[in-house]
Amino acid sequence: MTILGQKTHYIKYNVGDIVREREWIFVSDEPMYGIIISVERHVYSKTEYIPYRDDRVTVFWFKWKHTEMLPATFIEIISKAQ
Repeated sequence: MTILGQKTHYIKYNVGDIVREREWIFVSDEPMYGIIISVERHVYSKTEYIPYRDDRVTVFWFKWKHTEMLPATFIEIISKAQ
């Protein structure tokens, strides 16, 4: 599957995983890095921009010191918690 020309697929993230924004969504010169603080499984189901079932994650972004809820497909793993 593709989103904005990028290959994507379901990845199971967990609380405590360290992640960063995917390159095709960040607006500054470099991606933000954060830690997942909650996961809601299979919230998105075949939407226009996510053609498969995906989770909604809440990420605490280190640089901005705030949280954001977003589809899991918008992030990529840096380090697994387990």
